[in-house]
Amino acid sequence: NKIPFPPKCQGPVGDLIKNLLKNEPSERLPMRPGGVANLRDHKWFDGFDWAAMKALKLDAPYKPIVKSKKDLANFSARKEDMPKQLEYQDPGTGWDKDFASA
Repeated sequence: NKIPFPPKCQGPVGDLIKNLLKNEPSERLPMRPGGVANLRDHKWFDGFDWAAMKALKLDAPYKPIVKSKKDLANFSARKEDMPKQLEYQDPGTGWDKDFASA
């Protein structure tokens, strides 16, 4: 309870996250007696079809609309997250003199 969770992460999902992120590894959900079954049996996974997942029969929970191989509409970046653009400074050595130019 040291870190406040946003409203979307309250209840079973918050409990799952907290139990996976314990500071002491032996206290983490799958490391306790019961092992991985502790994950499968957690309340957040109620109704989850583990057999379908194992058989690779689950549908994707979200299928974005992609118009072409070059469609980037489903990706975005904030301007402040973009790397700083550096202006090229020609060293004047002529290293590129044999390059084709348009």
